[in-house]
Order: sequence, then C-alpha cells, then structure tokens
Amino acid sequence: MAARRLDADRAPVVVLTILFGVTIAAASFVLSFHGLRDVATWGRVPLWLAWLVPVMIDAAVLCYTLAWLVQRARRESVWLSWVSLALFTAVSTLGNTLHGWEPSEAVQRIVGTAVVGLAPLAMLLATHTLAQLLTERVSRVDETATTPTPVVSRVVDLGAVRQSLAGRRHARPPRRRRTRTPDRQALAAKVRELRAQVPPPSFEAIGQELHIPKSTAHALYQEVQA
Repeated sequence: MAARRLDADRAPVVVLTILFGVTIAAASFVLSFHGLRDVATWGRVPLWLAWLVPVMIDAAVLCYTLAWLVQRARRESVWLSWVSLALFTAVSTLGNTLHGWEPSEAVQRIVGTAVVGLAPLAMLLATHTLAQLLTERVSRVDETATTPTPVVSRVVDLGAVRQSLAGRRHARPPRRRRTRTPDRQALAAKVRELRAQVPPPSFEAIGQELHIPKSTAHALYQEVQA
C-alpha cells in the first residue's frame, strides 16, 4: 500500500504550523529577553530600564522581517530590510551567547556598551523603514489617482462617409440573365408553334393549354423573339 503524502493545504496542517511557529517565537523571546536584559546591565543601564534592550532588539527582528515581506510583495528594494534584519539577529545571538558564557568584566563592559549604543541606530532604521513603506504606498496611490485616463478619439471624415453611403444607395446589382434549360426551351418552342397558327391564339389560351401562367407564356414568346 502506497503511503499517502501530507496535504500541506489542509486546515489542520496550517493551524498546527501556525501554533508551533507562535510557540517557538514566544519561547525564544522569553529566553532572549532574560539574556539581553542582563547584557543591558553590563552597559550601566539601570535594571528598571534594562527590559527595553531586549524589546528593542527582538522587536527589530520582527519589524524588519515584516518590512521585507511587504517590500517583496510590492516589488520594491529589500536590501535595507535584509541588512537591518541580519544586524539585529546577529546582535541578539551574540548577546545571548556571551550571557551564557559569562565573560570577563572587561568583555562585559565592551559588549554591554555596544548593545546599548545600538539604540540611536535602531531608532534611525525603524523610522526610515516606516517612512519608506508609507511614502512608497502613498506615492503609488497618488500616481494612480492623478494619472489621466487616455482618451481615444476617432476623426471621422463625413465627406467620405456620405460618398460611401451614396455609392451604396445608387449601386444596383447586375442583372442576372436567364439561362434556358431544356424544359424551358421546349416550352418556348411550343409557345412559338402555337403562336404561329392562323389566327394566333392568345397567350391566355396558350397558358391554359400548356398549364402555365399567361405571363410565363408571354415571357417565353419574348425570349424566342429575342
């Protein structure tokens, strides 16, 4: 019996994947929060403010991940979001690694100072990314709203139209010449024979004898004369 493949589009698979992803993200944030908070105290940040450092770094990772997704969907440049995401991911990884290693006091002072010194850069990158996303979106909407809709105009030559209509009105289809079939030729010969009698019978009498209309008898006689 062949094994059935997992259907990735089924609702249970999607829900479980989302739940596992949220669980991993929450657990990682809690662990990273504890380590980066202690690293913040290495840079002489008071303990009551130290919690802002892990929030700044881990929130930046989430922010630039979402910014990358939005910019990729809009087909915009994503290099700044990639650089920012890589920077703060590396800082978070390095800070948590050194926190578990417990380096010397000199190393702690250098690492703590470097992490705390990222605050102005984090603010600059965050505001620039938000401004870029909002500006790009508004500018595209404005371009769409202000771009005039092209109007296709057709110049009609009224004189040419009148001439064409007049030509159609006065044009007559060519007259179709009647072709004499053997039966019609025989009838025409019979009409001529009867008409040659003395006195000649009328076309009405010829039509009654040949079982054809009077007008047909006359037309056949005219064809013979022609």
